[in-house]
Amino acid sequence: MQAYNTLLSVDRLRFSYEENEKPIFQEITFELLKGECALLLGPSGCGKSSLALCLNGLYPEACDGVLSGHVFLFQKPITDDETSETIAQHVGVVFQDPDQQFCMLTVEDEIAFGLENLQIPQEEMEKKLMRFWINYTSLI
Repeated sequence: MQAYNTLLSVDRLRFSYEENEKPIFQEITFELLKGECALLLGPSGCGKSSLALCLNGLYPEACDGVLSGHVFLFQKPITDDETSETIAQHVGVVFQDPDQQFCMLTVEDEIAFGLENLQIPQEEMEKKLMRFWINYTSLI
C-alpha cells in the first residue's frame, strides 16, 4: 500500500449489539496520522474492545451487531476487498489479559504462529525470529 499521512480515519461510527438497541458508542470521528500514537482509555464495559474490533474489521461480522459510519485504512474503506484482505497486517488488537492474548506457550512459537498465518516461508521465518532475538537481547 502507498504511504499516506492519514493511516486510520473514522467517520461518524456507531455500533450496537442487535439484542441491545442502545448503541455501545455513537458519532465517533477521528484520524490517526503517521507517527502519532493514540490511547483508548475508559472504564470496563464502556466499549473500548467493541471499537477496536470495529476498527480492525471483525465487527459486526463476528457478532450480532449493527455498525454504521465509515472506517478507512490508508484512505480506503476497510470493507473494500483489497483492504479487508490486508487489514490484519496493519491493525491489531492487544487485550488487557495477557493469558487471553497468546495462543502459544513461548514467545518464539507465538511469533512463528503469526508468521505462518501470513504464509511466510520457513527460511524467512527463521531469519525474522533471529532478528527478533537479536533486537530483544540488545534491550535487556
